[in-house]
Amino acid sequence: MNTLTPTQLLIEIKALTKLGEIAIAERLRISQPTVNRILNGKSECKAGTLMAIQQWHAELKSRTESAGEAA
Repeated sequence: MNTLTPTQLLIEIKALTKLGEIAIAERLRISQPTVNRILNGKSECKAGTLMAIQQWHAELKSRTESAGEAA
């Protein structure tokens, strides 16, 4: 079970992907100001947005772990 907040998840996504807020917003189908508010801990996100963030984070983590095992 993932206990990270949406803010923590987005910070990790941003670090792993090196994407900016606009690209993250496009990927999640939300606005850039919403991404900014979540990143700064100033906004709760909708359930659908949280699920999209969690799914993307899980995909990135599994890729990272797979790449680490291959090395």
